[in-house]
Amino acid sequence: MSCRISALVLLVLATVSGAEEPAKPATEQKREFPPVPSIAELWREPAITVGLQKQLLTDDYVISHRHNIHRDLNPMAKANGGKPVLVRDRPWEQANLFQVQSVRREANKFVMHYGYVGPVDYCCRAESADGIHWTKPNLGLREYEGAKETNLLDYQGVVAFFDPHETDPAHKFKSLFRPLESGKLPHAACLAHSSDGIHWQPYNDGKPVTGRAADTLSQLAWDERAKLYRLFTRTDFGGAGGETEVRGAREMTNPDVKADPTNWTTVRDWIFDREGPAEVKRRQIHTVNFWQHEGIDFGLMVVMEWPAFNIPQVDASQDKRRHERDIWNVYLATRRGGHEADWDLSWIYAEKPLIARGGEGAFDKDILHNAPSIVTHGDQHWLYYTGWPNGHMRHPYLPAIGLATAPLDRFVYIEPWKKKEAGWIITKPFKLEGSQLELNADASEGSIAVEILNEDGDPLPGFARADCEPLAKVDGIRLHSRWKEKESMRTIVGQTVRLKIHLDRTELFAFQVKEAK
Repeated sequence: MSCRISALVLLVLATVSGAEEPAKPATEQKREFPPVPSIAELWREPAITVGLQKQLLTDDYVISHRHNIHRDLNPMAKANGGKPVLVRDRPWEQANLFQVQSVRREANKFVMHYGYVGPVDYCCRAESADGIHWTKPNLGLREYEGAKETNLLDYQGVVAFFDPHETDPAHKFKSLFRPLESGKLPHAACLAHSSDGIHWQPYNDGKPVTGRAADTLSQLAWDERAKLYRLFTRTDFGGAGGETEVRGAREMTNPDVKADPTNWTTVRDWIFDREGPAEVKRRQIHTVNFWQHEGIDFGLMVVMEWPAFNIPQVDASQDKRRHERDIWNVYLATRRGGHEADWDLSWIYAEKPLIARGGEGAFDKDILHNAPSIVTHGDQHWLYYTGWPNGHMRHPYLPAIGLATAPLDRFVYIEPWKKKEAGWIITKPFKLEGSQLELNADASEGSIAVEILNEDGDPLPGFARADCEPLAKVDGIRLHSRWKEKESMRTIVGQTVRLKIHLDRTELFAFQVKEAK
């Protein structure tokens, strides 16, 4: 404002004195200053819909203002002491690319499909009561070199999932597989359906529904928010195979797989190129898997780091080194709004994997490849993954399957950036539809306090910070905020409010407005 006033005063003085105003450069003549907003204007923003939906703090969707706050990733922890939960111990499991294909909860047990993506695909079934100790049931569906008692499924499946949208019992399970044509497997995806997840029938007469490069854990998923099916596959840029191949990802949609399994529309086709064309030498996408949770699309992305080809073969059992080239890492990406929105790739570019590779000598020291989806069970998220002790082109791979877990909804958190100083966030305005505020936070070394503001940022009577009973030295996924005279928010339900959440040495993962019990 002072610059604009000074210029006006000089112009008036020059006019009064009769002096000629000096010519100004063209760039300066066109310069305009934006108006300085008033305090009221700073608070004037449209209300968002929160309702009773849990708000994960993976982005700033619900945040309007912040002070001394930053966001960070909470990596998943390895279960079973970092050791595999499933290993190759049957003759038909000895192929190099033995890997987990899908895991789900079914009738109070875990069910895993795992197998081999290679010259001849196969798929096996394993079952577990606790998710750690697995059995391999004799299905009697497919023989192997004369052996009739195997856990092999009777189709060349890759990824199976239970379809929550489907009403036809014969199509409750859907899966992808690759066709065997003239003794070879083309890099294309076929679809199948099943009533029990064991016996399968193909869609489209077993013919492919995609073009090339739909291998290595392509995924079919139902998008409940958009009410359509999504198909994620890898695709090629540059040469198809060899040193000139550049791997990318493809996302397609189909409103009704059962009615027309070939009706796919490509909505996204992309590679890593934010840092320019040469970035493909640094990282390439291997797979994108889709998991929808609490209103957010989560992308589980396997990224090839410093991909290499034609590496001399080594004996993986002898090479204990942890390599930093030709490795694969599992990363977390998020987005809101479906394919119209870009994936937030912050953790990839910050080089913060969702699961850490193992150390020297570990079964997963060089390559991690996640199952397509996360299983939520017992207030925990479970993500199974395949680990290899050697890089993509270092044979033999010697794979095994491991497990990583995280507490419920603790993927990303916000906390004070300067650890010794408290921080706060203020949410965007929203209509309060519940009477209880629940927090997912780790305040084991600090405290968290909540005040409730009106749209203009003023505390509501009885809900100011001085009225709040801080939660201190606690850690929980369902912490309840209370105020001295107001144990709940019942008296202000229906009003448009903002939350101001004060954090002191605290990690906040999520909050939710709920109906008080």
